[in-house]
Parts: sequence; C-alpha cells; structure tokens
Amino acid sequence: MAVAEGTLTVSDRKGWTIASCSRRQWVWMVAMIAISGIVKGGWGQVRFITEAIFGPFATTILGGFFIFWGMLTVFSIKKFGAGTLVMTLGTIFELAAGNPFGQMVWVYNFFEGLGADIGFAIFRYKFSSNRTANLVKAGIVGAVDDAVAYLVFGFTLNIFALSFIANLITFVTGAIVAVFWGMFAFGIYGTLQRVNAVPPDQ
Repeated sequence: MAVAEGTLTVSDRKGWTIASCSRRQWVWMVAMIAISGIVKGGWGQVRFITEAIFGPFATTILGGFFIFWGMLTVFSIKKFGAGTLVMTLGTIFELAAGNPFGQMVWVYNFFEGLGADIGFAIFRYKFSSNRTANLVKAGIVGAVDDAVAYLVFGFTLNIFALSFIANLITFVTGAIVAVFWGMFAFGIYGTLQRVNAVPPDQ
C-alpha cells in the first residue's frame, strides 16, 4: 500500500531520476550543495598552493577530493542527476568560499557531477550486501568519474597538446587515485547510513 505524503505517494515517486526524489532526499541534496561548495572552495586554495610547489601531480592526487562530493551524493540518493545537480549548484558556494580557479569551475563541476552519475548508472544505482563488491563498484565509479573529468580538462586546459606518454601517465595516475577516492566516498556513505543521516531510498 502506498503511504501518502502531501499530494504524492511513495509509489508515485519511484523512478530512476531526481524527478522522483522524496522531500527528504531534496533536503539532503540542498545540504550537500552548500557543504560541498564551501569545503571545495577552501580545498581549491590548498590545491592551488600545492600545485605551485609540487607541480601537476599534486593536482592528480588532491583533485580527487573534488569528485568525491559527486560520488557521495549519488551513493546517497541513487538517482540519475543527483551528482550533476549538487556539483553544479555547489559552484555558487564554492566561488563564494574563494576557489581561485574562477568561473571555469562551473564547467568542471558539471562534468565531475555527470561523471559520478554515469559511473553509478553502470550499476543501476544499486549496492549489494557484499562490502567487497561494493568497494569495487565504488572504485569503478571513481575511475569513470575521473575519465569524464579528464576529457574536459584535456580540452579546456589543452592537456592533449602534451605528449602521448605525458597524457597516459597523468590519466592512469588520476584514475588509480580516483579509485581510492571512490572507495573513500563509499566508506563515508556507509558511516552516514549507519547513523541514519542518509535519506532512505525511494
């Protein structure tokens, strides 16, 4: 039997996109928009400084924390569009918090969120009861997200103008690091789920 909530029922809201999200899921996404944006704004400054000191590999390692937020969102909401929406609208808070990379952050965030959506859509937005299998899934989502982001960076920052070897090393390193960021996002998701902070699936 469907449980009434306002003018909709739980059964009416079931679907695979954010159009079918419950009120609690929307509240969660709004919170993620603000929190992720503010944190990433500060993280952008950390990345900017470490890049200047250590070079592009600092970006490869620390950059994974940006896509972490999109993955945490899709793991929590499990509907297509959640990562893209949260990452894109979070740009408002990110720029206000002082991300030094400027207006191009809108583009990067959109595709980093879309990468998380695409990555988890491969598994139909489902986790199983097997933790090891779920870690593998989360790692693959991270790698897919990184691949989408790398294509965008490649065109906008002219990375593809570098040699094939340089591109290969940068891409592979970033993908490996992103696997661990995906697993980390799954771990945080599991913790939030245990304390009932994550909204129930709809």
